[in-house]
Amino acid sequence: MTDTILFDTSQVVIAWTDPDDFIRQTTDLIQGNKIPGVYVHNGTLVEVARVQGLTGDEGRRVVPLSAASLRRLIAEHVVAEKRSMTRDGEKLSPGQPTGGAHESVISGNDWSGTHQLVGINAVPVIMDDGSVKLERGWSSDTRRYYHPTRGVPALTSVEDARGFLLDEVTRDLPFASDADRANYLALLFTPLVREYLTRDGSAMHVPGALINAAEAGTGKSLAADLIGASYGSTKRPWSASEEEIRKTVPAALSDPNPVVIVDNLKRGTTLASSAVENMLTSNVYTDRVLGRTDSIAVENRKLWLFTGNNVTAETEMAARLVPVRLDAKSADPAGRPQSGFAIPNLDTWITNPDNQTRLLSALVTLVSAWVVDGHPRDGLNWRSFSTWASAMGGFLDWLGVPGFLDNRKTFEETSGETEELDDVLTAWDACFGDQKLNVRRFRDVLTSDTHSDSLRTLRDNFRARDGSVQSETAVGRWLRAQVGRVSASGLQLRNPNDAKGNPRLWCVSRV
Repeated sequence: MTDTILFDTSQVVIAWTDPDDFIRQTTDLIQGNKIPGVYVHNGTLVEVARVQGLTGDEGRRVVPLSAASLRRLIAEHVVAEKRSMTRDGEKLSPGQPTGGAHESVISGNDWSGTHQLVGINAVPVIMDDGSVKLERGWSSDTRRYYHPTRGVPALTSVEDARGFLLDEVTRDLPFASDADRANYLALLFTPLVREYLTRDGSAMHVPGALINAAEAGTGKSLAADLIGASYGSTKRPWSASEEEIRKTVPAALSDPNPVVIVDNLKRGTTLASSAVENMLTSNVYTDRVLGRTDSIAVENRKLWLFTGNNVTAETEMAARLVPVRLDAKSADPAGRPQSGFAIPNLDTWITNPDNQTRLLSALVTLVSAWVVDGHPRDGLNWRSFSTWASAMGGFLDWLGVPGFLDNRKTFEETSGETEELDDVLTAWDACFGDQKLNVRRFRDVLTSDTHSDSLRTLRDNFRARDGSVQSETAVGRWLRAQVGRVSASGLQLRNPNDAKGNPRLWCVSRV
């Protein structure tokens, strides 16, 4: 049986004669794990300190052990007495030495017997047998310190957990496609899967995500908040200034919550930041402290979520983001009647701590069952994120959810193409005005004998390698990737329903 608090809590005494004796005895106590709260991390003595998050959640942070902290821990957990000889015999006087004795202890370089601390997690760790480490504190199994910022989950049946998640909690989020739904569910499970795959101290890069929509009130913030409420989140602002972003990133990484949400980006924002790009492909984010020669190094175990209306990303950023698009197919998304929803007023429901714990319990149950079934992978490759993509693809196949990352390539290919989008929508507006066309009709016009400057622009943008107009499939794929985006000229590509209620028509309108 593995203990989660592996410190000897019996009475510990240091009876020292001089500072050197104190240094030797204290070093032995740390090597024997008899001073609670002291660990070794990357070869350095550290302690787990309390830290307050922006949302009021009290978390824990790994900090280097200082002389003052060591003195405090000894005062709290050890009987320290100075031993001296007097005329009446041996005398014991309570106290610790002054001077540099504590610094000398910390400067030691052999801590092979001290508990190794890989890091801190606010997310339960699932073991190979499907069991879940729920005890707070340090575990020898994971060498991580578990301090949840949410309620402790309880396992339920797989059938109940799957139904609750797919048929209730996420049922009424208006995903634009199966791929968007699958991508979102992958994000919802990512903190748990990451803890499982990296429980032995191994590294895994996790992409960020862009939760996008054409209209306000579609549910972007709610979708992000469902993930954040399950594990704990911090919300951070976005800035067009790279210098400001470089301040935001380490502050967010130092927050005790595992999810970072950059919410409600300004309509039409193009995401770009070398700091964020580097952070998403680094397990330890390093940077120079602005205005100083010092550098910082912060562990990156966060899931980053960006939300906004008609937000795009520059090419390098897009290659590091999971696309999730919401489309309510409504002129008034926020006004949709709640009476038909599986969980009315989901935005209020998820703020209840009991509901947060219930959702986390369902997530833990499903990941645990996937682990017991051999945690199948699907072999997906995606640059630095292949370990994550393969694991999440296998998990979603196991869960019975199709479409994972099917839209990623198109998202990457069309990101940053703002000039091309403006050319196409401007030409479309000149050719068709407010007409609603299906893909076949649009392509028939492109292949017709009609000639104009605007049609020439459209033909050039939809030309295949052999010079012919692209197939209906290729044209439709491009249109689906651009739906809802607003061009520099203020034109927007829309995808209204046809007479049968299917979103097969296309038109351009001015916003």
